[in-house]
Amino acid sequence: MEDKSQTLSIFEVIGPCMIGPSSSHTAGALRIALITSKLLSAPITKAEFTVYASFADTLEGHGTDRALVAGLLGFEPDDIRIRDSIEIAESRGIELTFVKDTGTHVPHPNTVRIRVETEEGGCLSIMGSSLGGGAAEVNRLNDFSVEISGNYHTLVVLHRDSPGVMSRVTGLLASKGINIAFMRLYRTQRGRAACAIIEVDQYPGGDITAELMQVAMVGEVYIVPQIAAELPTPATEAEAAELESLTDELGKRLAIPVELNEYFRNSGLTSGLQMLELATRFNCSLAAIIMARELQLTEVSFPDAVRKLRRIWQVMANSVATGLAEPIPTMGGLIGGGAAKMRDYSAANLPVSGALWGRLIAAALAVPEVNAAMGLIAAAPTAGAAGVIPACLTTLRDEYNYDETDICEALLTIAAVGYIVMLAGSVSGAEAGCQAEVGTASAMAAAGIANLRGGDPDTLLQAASFAFGNILGMVCDPIRGLVESPCQQRNVIGAANAMVSADLAMAGIRSPVTFDGMVATMLSVGRRMPVDLRETGRGGMAHTATLECAQCLGGQFCEDGCIAGAQS
Repeated sequence: MEDKSQTLSIFEVIGPCMIGPSSSHTAGALRIALITSKLLSAPITKAEFTVYASFADTLEGHGTDRALVAGLLGFEPDDIRIRDSIEIAESRGIELTFVKDTGTHVPHPNTVRIRVETEEGGCLSIMGSSLGGGAAEVNRLNDFSVEISGNYHTLVVLHRDSPGVMSRVTGLLASKGINIAFMRLYRTQRGRAACAIIEVDQYPGGDITAELMQVAMVGEVYIVPQIAAELPTPATEAEAAELESLTDELGKRLAIPVELNEYFRNSGLTSGLQMLELATRFNCSLAAIIMARELQLTEVSFPDAVRKLRRIWQVMANSVATGLAEPIPTMGGLIGGGAAKMRDYSAANLPVSGALWGRLIAAALAVPEVNAAMGLIAAAPTAGAAGVIPACLTTLRDEYNYDETDICEALLTIAAVGYIVMLAGSVSGAEAGCQAEVGTASAMAAAGIANLRGGDPDTLLQAASFAFGNILGMVCDPIRGLVESPCQQRNVIGAANAMVSADLAMAGIRSPVTFDGMVATMLSVGRRMPVDLRETGRGGMAHTATLECAQCLGGQFCEDGCIAGAQS
């Protein structure tokens, strides 16, 4: 099993930037199919998708079908063409089949088997799982159990199980200056077919395939390039100057100690307690700790990391602005226009909770509407919870005039909290309910808010602990299997909870359970939830809404978005 503490990037925590509506069921599904497409050497003529468990329950409602096809076409998660991927594939003559299998037990609820045929007569079968937050893994390739995440350039070497084969393969890689990061070996039985998954730091290049296939006992070789979003390039000189200024200012703000960089050359990061110990030992912030760890892990440069941060912030801010501008038709029609209504209500100084809270609510309503319309959002940590963090950051930016340096530092703190949750807990609604999605987003946002307000590292994790405790046990019950309702309203609750939790911590009130303890508790509670309350659309409000609709309209939902028939 891959050690995520050695591979998980913070940009998988506060990303990817993606087309909605679901990070697990849209972006993660796309990633599985995209890895599959990288294994192919000829155009596809036929593709069969067998979806299991949660994937089967929400196939069309979460855009999983479109995402799977988009991945096979080579589209990235933020490609607007995802909306039309099925039509594009069919126009290219690709025969598509979808099969729902709710009876077969699979290790992870977000699982798909993809079988493709190519123009050259080739056939490939893979099985993969979406792990939450847009991350995914191919865990079966033809007859082999494997682990392919796309986080590194990956060589797949099919060979005969024989002494010396892998020595010759690795020797060839070494002679080309290719460094192996991870290597896993699989075989069907002794002396028979075997498979090597070799993750490397440098792209091997096409020539290596032919050379490896000349090695005795080696059959087929595939190269899966690292799947990573391209860095945005400043469009104007002014934007380039702004980025350079942000990079300088954030570097000064973080002031990452040289000793901290050295620490992460040999050590990982696995808990909140460890972060607090490092903060004390090196007299630095959580933001500096997670950035130092990112730079050592990925070998990305500091300026490039800042470019990524800024891109995420821009997508977040734009998704709020887009959702507030005007009502957007969503895939299911259960939501839409609520953000604009709340905007106007707040502008009229009517909210009982006050103007700031009115703006917060409107912003938290806005992003889910963009997401449900298959618009561009930043999954943080998931698409279903993508409104929480942008709502908090944009509202506080407008209220207190925080600049981009402040926001980017807060985003690093937010990522640090989410990183630990993804390591030790879960951000998947299908695995642990909405508490894993909106709950995690709320905890991340609470720490980020406390960071903006000047809290020390311990206070930031206290805020995150409160946020988890206040939302513990929240189920995932999407009506009609759509990422619309009650998802949108729970984003509002997540944002409000983050604000309250930050204030509790900043006041010096302490959570009765540590941050690490709350992460473990959340996961434990989630695993005890009935499967009907974990993103299947079969329990909770989803079940009640279906019953009420059936009583009113014989099982048909109104075109105007009425769910229960109470308006009839």
